[in-house]
Amino acid sequence: MDLEDTKPTIKGEIFHLPGWYWYLKDEKDFRELPNAENVLEVCLRGMTDKFRIMGFTELLTTVSKLLHVPITPNENKLNYTPYIKYIYNRHPFIQITSKPFPTAGVRVTIPLKRSPSHEIQLDILYLNQHFFNINYHVRYVVVAVDIFSRFVWMYPVIELDVEKVTNALLRAFSRPGISKQYFEKIRNDIRMITVDGGSEFKRAFPATMKSIFPNSKVNVSPPKSQTFGRPTFTGPIEAAIRTLRKLFRDYGLARQSNVLEEGGENQQAQVGLASIIFASNSMKRAVLKGKSPNRVAKSIINNEPKIATRSTEHMKKYRKVDLNADRSVLYQNGSFRRRAYEFFNTDNVPLRLQACEIDAEAGSI
Repeated sequence: MDLEDTKPTIKGEIFHLPGWYWYLKDEKDFRELPNAENVLEVCLRGMTDKFRIMGFTELLTTVSKLLHVPITPNENKLNYTPYIKYIYNRHPFIQITSKPFPTAGVRVTIPLKRSPSHEIQLDILYLNQHFFNINYHVRYVVVAVDIFSRFVWMYPVIELDVEKVTNALLRAFSRPGISKQYFEKIRNDIRMITVDGGSEFKRAFPATMKSIFPNSKVNVSPPKSQTFGRPTFTGPIEAAIRTLRKLFRDYGLARQSNVLEEGGENQQAQVGLASIIFASNSMKRAVLKGKSPNRVAKSIINNEPKIATRSTEHMKKYRKVDLNADRSVLYQNGSFRRRAYEFFNTDNVPLRLQACEIDAEAGSI
């Protein structure tokens, strides 16, 4: 994959994929459109709204109604059909599930979703009964995570009222130090707020987001109860909450369970909660190439120009394996807690893998 010939008209990077892909003919690069950002956002939200495979005709009709754009040839108006084909051809749902056709001579690209200052995900962390009893009967903690840097903000809230949750978010983003600096740096650039469709955010909460992230739109991800356990694009916030639960447990065992208590003289309030936030944001992450969320956030605050390339460089490194060999095996894949594998076929033949066998050995912690 090559990142060097990307077009700057769309925020984020573009990475290129080899192999065979679903291809509707007569497409045109949507980045040529004057309203390219808006068309891309409407198409992506339309295809993921109900978490099902949407046919091209249905997508075309939906986008036409939402954007009021022509989708039939017209001498006086721009026909949007070939531009919407371009986006449809490259959507992950279509790439993974549809019948492949050869794309000889066509450079197939997919917009890289994970880009700086693009998306914040929100959810609620529920404190267990032990922490509830000790922390002044506070049951909930509202959690926000920037999916690019994996930087976490959180603040306790006594009940899941829209106004109270919004105030808790504002307090979380206003916590002195890097939390406040990073929030102020990216708040006007955030384009999407993703919340879990099974959470308390799904009703009145979206209307309050404009006051915090003025240029954002809220995307309500479908709950897993409706998707038969399939992923719903909320992986970063779910991973953040799993990590925070462990940090709450470890802090309670090592120090004390009251994380909302004020510290001693000249110390801040909620010293325990602040320590947990610092610990989470200081942990080095494999997804960040061994850097911590704090380090990535500081780089963005300081306008380091190569931070996006550094943090996504690991996405373009692959190891080759010959499937014609008697034993097609890759050894020594490293140590990890969680890992996702991506398979690319570089031969000019269609490929469908029926199974992949993985041997994992439990190591020392």
